[in-house]
Amino acid sequence: MTALHFITPSVYPYPGGMQESVLRIARGMAACGFECFIYTLGSSDPQRETGAVPAGVEIVPVGEDLDFLLDPLVGGRTFPPEGEENRAVVQCLTNAVRERQRTGRDGADLIISFYASHSGFLAQHAAMSLGLPHIASVRGSDFARDVLETSQHWRMRFVVEHADQLVTTNQEQAEGLYAMFSLRRRARTIHNSIEDPAERPYWECPDIDRIRLFSDCGFSLKKGTHLLLRAVESLVEKGLPVELTVLGGVFRTESEEYWEGCRRDYLTRHPDRFAFPGHRPRAEVSDYLRKSHLYCSATFAEGCSLSRIRALTVGIPIVTTRSGALVEVVDGCDHVRLCSPGDWKGLAREIEKAVADLGNKALIPDRRRIDGWRSHFSVDRERKKWLSVVEGVLPTPAPVSEGS
Repeated sequence: MTALHFITPSVYPYPGGMQESVLRIARGMAACGFECFIYTLGSSDPQRETGAVPAGVEIVPVGEDLDFLLDPLVGGRTFPPEGEENRAVVQCLTNAVRERQRTGRDGADLIISFYASHSGFLAQHAAMSLGLPHIASVRGSDFARDVLETSQHWRMRFVVEHADQLVTTNQEQAEGLYAMFSLRRRARTIHNSIEDPAERPYWECPDIDRIRLFSDCGFSLKKGTHLLLRAVESLVEKGLPVELTVLGGVFRTESEEYWEGCRRDYLTRHPDRFAFPGHRPRAEVSDYLRKSHLYCSATFAEGCSLSRIRALTVGIPIVTTRSGALVEVVDGCDHVRLCSPGDWKGLAREIEKAVADLGNKALIPDRRRIDGWRSHFSVDRERKKWLSVVEGVLPTPAPVSEGS
């Protein structure tokens, strides 16, 4: 049996789109007959990595061995020196993969990494040490942020120049990588997917007394939450009948104090116009989508946002930024309005126009387009595309289950 070794910072349901994608893709490949392992680099607690393990997939928390290996170096430091840490990660990762390679097994081994400038860089070193082919998945933060930082740019270049295949989540990434680096072959673009989009109820416009705006972006700079809040407040101050609910928590690298103060200030100024319920179960997120009038996102950049895919496939009208894979599929669709990233005034203008159209019953979702998105963002389509990439890199024919 051919083995796929997935390498990622974490699969702990933070929640985060990349973690969800790693689990979903590994589950799809396991269903195709591959033996699948997911090696997590960012957690030393195995219990954090066992919340939703797909059948046929083994989670390997490399961080557990890493913490012990680096213990003499840490001392009073918060972090060990970068070079020592990277060497230790590569060694732990190499050892973990080697332990799971079975001599005499009728099949090959292939490494697949997620997040090129972080785990992809380390995975490439491990792949070279083991003599294994490597598929590197470029994620949203790779291209939208890390490639602009000198040290991360160098990491990206190393992966781009040595990986056997690059996979991006939108065409802008693929074209940008080709222009920026000397690619040995064109990157393959595979959009993310969501579970059972065809089974989701279609959005029907709720009764309008006050326009309910909804976002599940949480609180972070990269999602532009502060821009969304300011845009909506400007509309409240103009007298528009709007209210905004933002689900999610504070991104782990950002200041809880800042965002707590931000939430407190908005609730103090407009207690009946803003709500921040925190993290909610997926079923409740779906309820918010169906019961709201407009989905809003001020994100600075995206790969292929699962939150926006969910909104697209439900059919709720959307106002968001011109970024990521969404731009590639909504051309000419009137109920999806786009503005430039980083422009809260432009976002406010698009929301205001959408609110007016909703009030005039002039913002009608295109059911034909929605059905097309449900097919496009299906798990089956994503799985077949990933299978094609894996087959193209493996040195031996890949095992394929019936119906795939």
